[in-house]
Amino acid sequence: MTSFRLESSLNGTNWTTVDSVTSNTNNTCTRVLVNPVYARYFRLFVPGEGGLQANRSAASVMELELIETDVAVLTSLEIKDKEELTAVLTPVFHSDTLSYTSNVGYDSDRITVIPVASKTTAAITVNGQALTEGKASVDLINGSNRVEIKVTSVDGYKVTYVITVTRASSPYLTTVKFTGIRFAGFVKTTYNYNLSAGTHTSTAVTPTAEDPQAAVVITLNGVIYNSGQSIPLLDGMNPINLVVSSKTGVDNRTYVFNINKTT
Repeated sequence: MTSFRLESSLNGTNWTTVDSVTSNTNNTCTRVLVNPVYARYFRLFVPGEGGLQANRSAASVMELELIETDVAVLTSLEIKDKEELTAVLTPVFHSDTLSYTSNVGYDSDRITVIPVASKTTAAITVNGQALTEGKASVDLINGSNRVEIKVTSVDGYKVTYVITVTRASSPYLTTVKFTGIRFAGFVKTTYNYNLSAGTHTSTAVTPTAEDPQAAVVITLNGVIYNSGQSIPLLDGMNPINLVVSSKTGVDNRTYVFNINKTT
């Protein structure tokens, strides 16, 4: 037959093309699928004028064989961020699922990928590099990063898993200014400060984020204030919180300024 395609289905109703052949001239046609196929049903579909060379409108199949390859797949896949914390994969890892997403914080400029194959004879590469002691390190840029894990069986059959890892943009502040309050020595990785307002009855906070597009929320006792807006101070301690959230990805930092007002 000159043209035909192999289709698969899990329910016998919805069909997906997994391979197609055109301009065939062989009596016996052997094909190797590029990617694994998981299905309950298969069928051979012959389009119009795709039949026999002698009569394109007629189809004739003497035998159809589907041969399962003993292919190696991943049995587990783990990502650790720069702090050696396990990053969440979405969806949850399964050997049959080939595509995932994951989020890591801004400080994780690299991740460690730990894949395990179902066969010890299989070769695994991560973005083209072989594993070292069962893992591979991948450098990340801010935003989206493609991580490709290839599992190659001894017969050369390849299964490719892809993880799209989003590294968050900066959630840090670079400066914070208060009106009427002396404050120096701000460090972006220090999150708690004690300040004295003296007898001032109010102050205004003006934060500057490292990433101009990061969101900064200023609160005192659950009330939200804008940058530069006057914030009333009560006698005693006034904990002003500044929460900075990354524009890209998922990461945040909370800075607490305990401002003591005296009578």
